[in-house]
Amino acid sequence: VDYTRPGFAVVYLEGEPPPAGTLRINLDASRLGPRMEPMNGAVGLGGKVIVRNETSEPHIVSCPELNFLKRVSPGDEASIDTVEQGSHRVFMLDAPAVSATFFVAPGPFTVVGSDGRWQIEGVNPGVKKLRAWHPRFPPSLREVEAPGSKVIEVNLELAVDEPASL
Repeated sequence: VDYTRPGFAVVYLEGEPPPAGTLRINLDASRLGPRMEPMNGAVGLGGKVIVRNETSEPHIVSCPELNFLKRVSPGDEASIDTVEQGSHRVFMLDAPAVSATFFVAPGPFTVVGSDGRWQIEGVNPGVKKLRAWHPRFPPSLREVEAPGSKVIEVNLELAVDEPASL
């Protein structure tokens, strides 16, 4: 594992309204059986996760943390309301090894790029709590002073032995 390039991660601010938005997850068929794409995603609190069945068979989709369970026919979609922040998993009950993880951000957020860089725009000035979430590492927390219209650089570390509290 190259820890300098952590893969999928989300950086978000607390204390500002989230852009709700929509995350799309497709149920696809492959030579090895059904799968979910993308395997990781992010959406703002109050948004929706749309699960579309692109296979030729119906599948039962479940997101236990959000009390969601639905049979999705071929070509149909199911909509999961994101009413709770944090990490959630969606499963195909008829294919137990198939799942996807999505993160519901409680404030403005961005997905970290493959180069490890990220950017959040339009932040109101003031002291902010900036968090990073990764599916395999403990969350990171940093308090920063947002200057308003200026650009600042903030480095966040994801580490196994670092506490995430202030």
